[in-house]
Parts: sequence; C-alpha cells; structure tokens
Amino acid sequence: MYATKKTKTIKRIAAAALAAILSFACWAGCAAERGNEMEQHRKELEAAFRAGDFTRKEEAPLLAAEIYGELYSAAIDNAGQRQTFHFSPPVGWMNDPNGFSYYNGKIQLFYQYNPYSIQWDTMHWGHATSTDFVKWERQPVALAPDQPYDGSAGGGCFSGSAIEYGGKYWLVYTGVGRDEDTDMLLQTQCVASSDDGIRFRKIAENPVIAQGKGLPSSVRPNDFRDPKVWEKDGHVYMIVSAGNASDRYSRLLLFRSDDMANWQYNGTVFSTSASAQAQTGTMLECPDYFELDGTEIVMACPMDMTGHRNTNGSVYMAGRLNYDTGKFAVAEGFGGAREVDGGFDFYAPQTMLHPDGRRIMIAWMHCPVRPSIGSLLGYGYACAQTFPRELFVKDGNLHQRPVREIENYYRPPVSVTHTSDGEAAFVPELDGTCMNLQLEFSPSDGAGATVFADGAGKGLDIFYRQGRLYLDRSAVYPGSFPDSALITSVPAPLIDGKVKIRLLLDKISAEVFVADGRYAMTANVTAGGDHCRTLLRSEETLQMLAVKNEIVV
Repeated sequence: MYATKKTKTIKRIAAAALAAILSFACWAGCAAERGNEMEQHRKELEAAFRAGDFTRKEEAPLLAAEIYGELYSAAIDNAGQRQTFHFSPPVGWMNDPNGFSYYNGKIQLFYQYNPYSIQWDTMHWGHATSTDFVKWERQPVALAPDQPYDGSAGGGCFSGSAIEYGGKYWLVYTGVGRDEDTDMLLQTQCVASSDDGIRFRKIAENPVIAQGKGLPSSVRPNDFRDPKVWEKDGHVYMIVSAGNASDRYSRLLLFRSDDMANWQYNGTVFSTSASAQAQTGTMLECPDYFELDGTEIVMACPMDMTGHRNTNGSVYMAGRLNYDTGKFAVAEGFGGAREVDGGFDFYAPQTMLHPDGRRIMIAWMHCPVRPSIGSLLGYGYACAQTFPRELFVKDGNLHQRPVREIENYYRPPVSVTHTSDGEAAFVPELDGTCMNLQLEFSPSDGAGATVFADGAGKGLDIFYRQGRLYLDRSAVYPGSFPDSALITSVPAPLIDGKVKIRLLLDKISAEVFVADGRYAMTANVTAGGDHCRTLLRSEETLQMLAVKNEIVV
C-alpha cells in the first residue's frame, strides 16, 4: 500500500556497492572467507544498536532490520503488549499482509514492516510462518530497501504476493525508488526468488515491469503497485493497481509471464470513475483475485470513497475474468462492489489457498486514516493482522468465519440462558477479554451485549435494531473522530428466526460475525485491564442464549 501522508525524511540508502557487499548474496551464500567478515559486521551493528547508535543501519538494510527486531522484540513480549492469537510485528510498524501463501509445509505470512518506528516509513518485508494460523514463528526479514529501484527514503519494498513456480518460491513486490531526473518516487514491479523460503535474492532483471518496460503509457508511474500473482494453466498471472495518467482515477491491470522475469500486458480488469466513487473510490489498492465455490472474485481497496466512514475501504465483486483481454465481467444481478467488512479496522485483505482446499483471508487490522492502536496505547509496535478467516460463497454472497484451528485452543464451553427484564445486566460467567462468544436471540430492538466493559458497564456495545446489528465503540476508543468512526452497522438477517452473532475477542480487538458469517465487522478498542466484564442487554423481556469459550494459547 502506498503511503497517503508525507513521512519524515530519513537518510538515503548507502551506495549500491556497499549494499551489494552486505546483501543477501553475502549473507546467505557468500564464500567462506566472507563469513567471518559478516559475523564481525553483525556484532558491530548489534553493539551499536545496544548503545543507542542507529546511524549505521543503512550500511546493510536487511541485516540491520533483522538485528533490530531481535534486540527489541523481547521487551514488548515481556511487557504483555501482545494480543493472544493475532499476529503482530516484532517491533515497530506493520501494515499490509503480503505473500500470504503455503510453501514447504508451512503457512507463510509476509508483511509491510518498518522496524525502527511505530510510524509508517521506508518499507521492508517482515516474515513469519505457522502450521495452524494461531502460533507464529518469526523468520528473518525477507526484503529490505537496498537497490536503486526500491531503496529511496519514503519508498522501499511495497506490497505484493508470493507463489511457488518452476521449482522456486517467488516474491513479487512493488519497488519504490526515486527517479534522479524528476525526483519522483517511481513504482515498479520486482521479483525475488528463494530455494528455501527464508533467504531471497532479487533477480537481475528487476524491475520486471516499469515505465518503458511493459507499463502502458496511460498509467501514472508513481501509482502502480501491489501485485497479486497466481498460476493458471501453466502461466503466472498478475493483477496490479494502476493510476490513470489522465485523471485521479485508476484501474486494475492483468499481466502474464512464463518465467517470472518477462511479463506481457493482457488488458484492463476493472476501472474506477467519478460516477462510482462512493463504491470504488479513486485509486484502487491491494487487489486480489481467486476462484471459490465456482465463483470468481476480485477484491480491492478503494481510496477516497465518497461518504465512507473510513475514507478507504475493502470491497469485492463476483464475475468472470477473460484471461485473453484482461476484462472482468461482473456477474449479472450482482450490482456494485460490496464491502468485505463493515467495521472500522480492516484493510488490504489478501487470500491464500490452503492445501486442504480452503480459501483463507487475512487483513491489516487498522484504518489508514486513523492513529494506530499501538500509538494510542503507547505500545512498542503499531498494528496487528486480523485473525485469518475461511471464505465461502453462499447464495451469491461472500461469507467468512474464523479458521477452525482456533477451536483447538478453546477451553470447555460455558453456556448461559439469560432472561433480560429490559435492563443491561452483568453476567460474570461471560467475563473475559480473550474468548469466542456466541449469542442467539429472537429479534428485539436494543438486544445484544456489552463486552470489554468496566465496572460501570461502559464498553464495546453490540446490539440489534430494526434489522441491523450495530457496533458502538464510543466508550472504548478516543472520541477525537467523528461519530462515523465510532458507530457502524451491518444488516442482520435472521437464521431460523433468530439473530445469531459470533464475537472473537482478543484483549484490544473484536471481530464480529453476523448470520453465520454473511456480514462481519472488525474494530480495535483501547480498553484497559479493568475492561473485562460482559453484560447482556435488551429493552424488553427477552431470553438470550450465550455460549463462551475462553481461548488459551
């Protein structure tokens, strides 16, 4: 994702010759005589960092980022700042999930990463692996800004994806480097390969798509980013965001390759326009394409959506992709783009295909136009990813639910049948901040729950009214934003005549699933340690069923 605000200037990347000496080639596979030199350099950098001297980090961006994360992540771990089952970076800033995929027997998650600050700045690719989507193992930093095409201040290695192809594991990403003639930060598509899924080598052909190298002249070269790749019929296809040179709107482009280095432009997948700005914004970011249950889906993140509570959103469309022309024909009767998540903190979703056939989605649990939850709480890291969700299509609509692996960490269920007398009531059996909570009740205005509540009953309110489910975080989030950033709602269709809600709570976040996953809402909260109570509420006499599973990892 391209930064939407100016960031403070950092020092320029060191000369290419020095970066080359200390890049992947030396770190992973240099000759034995270089080994001692690299180990000595690692010790020197580590000593400098421990002494508070960070001026040398630009000498070897990949190595420096790795050492920095190793040194300072433990303090965050020991301070209890982590959520229980949501992934967060070792230190610093994290945004878009990248390269979400399965390789070498493990789930692979890369992410946009700035280790040196809890604010966005020159981007690296962090890396973690898992076998169950719940417990993650940190891996060495995969990509760092160390080349002319991706090494400029305010640029770096922007978002992308991963694929196993031709016996190698590939990262495809947007490199952002400064053009010496125009001083413009140009966005180009680049590739790195690996034999082990840990250490990556940027290929000599980079950038593989750029101005004058396969990029249509009708595209703004400073708004060309976020490639998502997949294989079909032996070819690798790429969907990528591209701003129009003629106006402020954009389109998604389709490219094809048979060797990862040479790419053919096939056409325009989808375009935005002024007439549809409320649904598809101006600039589309972070596109994804996949097939699911016989349906073809395109996802993307529109910026500057007219009247949208978050300004930037995440949407999807169902239809059919013509691989020869690139055009995506939206399915008849589907209408306009539909939101993936109706909450506040969900952006840049990316999906992967699990070996068992499930399509799994993860997203950045943050809204780009608001302060990060980490900065609001004074944490040593900025953001987290959503808990991964299984996707499925039902009645032409995308549904989602937390991956089933979380159930392996459930404590025995606590079931409560509560009869409300029209007042909110504390239900001690349902207290907690790390749990799966399911609610079921007949439709009744004002019925629902308050979670993350304090002793006065102030917390995150979730309630039904006139066919919709509302989420109100006014009491557990700073009030420095308009009401649209504090209260949101989605339709709440009935299942067997009942309102059915599932809440996944993890200390400072809530993911809410309505009507067996037909709709979802995600929100961060700034609730403190005393916000651990749960209330059930209604405005009239009503019987409610609640089932709680505490989650222990």
